[in-house]
Amino acid sequence: MCCASWWRRRSAGAPISKSALGGGKCRFGDRCSGDGEKPTQQERQALLGRSTVWFNRPGRAMLGTVAMTDSNHIPREKFVIGEGHYANWLPLTTRTTSDWFEIVPAPTPSGALWTLGIVIACLGFGMALFLKDKTSTAVVVGIVLFGVATAIGTVIAIAALFRGQQKRGDVLRVNQRTGEVHLPSHGLRFDPSCNVCVTVVTSPFYSETGGGGDSVSELQLVDLHESQTRRFVLARSDSRQGLEPIVLELHKHTKLQIREISHEGVFRPQVVEKTYDPAKKHRSA
Repeated sequence: MCCASWWRRRSAGAPISKSALGGGKCRFGDRCSGDGEKPTQQERQALLGRSTVWFNRPGRAMLGTVAMTDSNHIPREKFVIGEGHYANWLPLTTRTTSDWFEIVPAPTPSGALWTLGIVIACLGFGMALFLKDKTSTAVVVGIVLFGVATAIGTVIAIAALFRGQQKRGDVLRVNQRTGEVHLPSHGLRFDPSCNVCVTVVTSPFYSETGGGGDSVSELQLVDLHESQTRRFVLARSDSRQGLEPIVLELHKHTKLQIREISHEGVFRPQVVEKTYDPAKKHRSA
């Protein structure tokens, strides 16, 4: 029996024998045996939806909800927005007062940048010294220049990342007494009655055929309005671990609900959604 026939009989409540289940080798429409029918797109999605119920039935307890679906049909909102620069240097920090919790631009780490630049330059000089008797002078000079250029370029790029965030200003302000949420960069304010939450999304970049490439992470404020859902990026990082300091402070000092969305698996991606657990150690994605 192929998947289409199985699903139609299952939906109609007809009994299905074990022998009938083992008769076909259908892979959701790739090749069907039995009566030769192929499931429609709607039936294929229904079959995938049923898999979610079986996967989470009692006796197979999991933390969170796992949606088993093709990468082609993962909703757009389950991916990072994918705009801006993702780096392992987070140009943000948190600030807490008696009334407010804020996510604000971090000062430029001048000392760390100088140290990083010197280390990169020293590596270039060290390689040049190691090769000076084994290669030509031109190659040695090229290695030295490359090391110096890499050191200068890295320092400038990271400093520009911090300066850019400082120009954009504060990212998020939460009144700990009233529960009001402010997005200064967007000029928006959400009353406690508004349905907003914070989501940590770790996923590849979105494409029409699903996700592709390495995963990155975003901290988003989600406005679950009745008419439409709006997402605002609060912070970006090239790994989930990079956002953990800010997420942990949000959990400690605000009452905002924090959810996590991540993509797991390579050949058959699964979207895992769960409530943020501060006791869990988050490693780099």
